[in-house]
Amino acid sequence: MAVITVSAVIGLVVIVKELKESRQAHDRDHMNLIVEKDKTARLDEKLSNITLQLDVLITERDSALKAVESLDESYKKLIHQKKSSEVRVGKIGENLAPFLNGWPYDPNSFRFLGNPIDGIQFANDKIRFVEIKTGKARLSASQKHIKELVKQGKVSFVSFRIGEDGCTLIEDEIET
Repeated sequence: MAVITVSAVIGLVVIVKELKESRQAHDRDHMNLIVEKDKTARLDEKLSNITLQLDVLITERDSALKAVESLDESYKKLIHQKKSSEVRVGKIGENLAPFLNGWPYDPNSFRFLGNPIDGIQFANDKIRFVEIKTGKARLSASQKHIKELVKQGKVSFVSFRIGEDGCTLIEDEIET
């Protein structure tokens, strides 16, 4: 029979212990690797979900931007139509005003000019420059200037004769 010495048994015990510790270390490393892979898989899944959510948000944002652009375009079109309608109503109003209730003068003595003032109202004792406004319209800069010239009395009457050579002044200005 073989004789096993104490030193051989101790050597075997040490080897078994080292193998056991090595195996435990290997198992720990393997377990840590599995845990890390699991964490990585969960993080990858979360990242994938976040990426999908981000894609959805980007798509929704793009749709919202297109909707805003469409609304903005529609709004600008409506504003343009409103202004255009206001201008048309103003032009119609300018032509009808002398014939509407509340016009204090003889409508048959009104002469429509259109620009820069709407017309002139003639009376036996006075001549009036007339500007007709609708809505919130205000006098233009040139209309304000004309009004100021009238206030300052810088209005005159002149006569011209048309002939073969063109126009000739036949009567000097009559100042007011």
